[in-house]
Amino acid sequence: MLPLLLIPMLLVLAILTVAVKRVPDGEAWTVYRLGRHARTLLPGRHFVWPGLERVKRHVSLIGHHVEVPVHALGAADGCADLYYQILDPVQAGNALESADETILREAGDAIDVVAAQMPRQSTWTVAAADALKQEINRRVSGIGLRVIRCALHTA
Repeated sequence: MLPLLLIPMLLVLAILTVAVKRVPDGEAWTVYRLGRHARTLLPGRHFVWPGLERVKRHVSLIGHHVEVPVHALGAADGCADLYYQILDPVQAGNALESADETILREAGDAIDVVAAQMPRQSTWTVAAADALKQEINRRVSGIGLRVIRCALHTA
């Protein structure tokens, strides 16, 4: 009788071992169900349905950096170094996996707006970097991202 009870208990233990995931601090994981984004796991312990759901990507919430070419601000070989954080991974949702591309796309549009607003002689100043940072943050605030630092420089 004891071996008959032991088999289901071992099976349940094996399923729990595979299904319970621990997301470390400073990370978020994206979970896909049947090939589509289902949810985002925040730090802590979570249950993932074995066979039905799978963790697709582990994303760090801090320490992201992208370099954007800045042709509109006065120098053909200039760049903007953008450092950003993911503030709300649940709000970012499916865009969490493509945060770099989202920041690059929004930065490209923001550069044109900032270049039109800034006087030509002051394009490579701290004011231009701050204006660019504010414009990008205005554009990405609805998806849980925030640029924390912007530095303009010539390459």
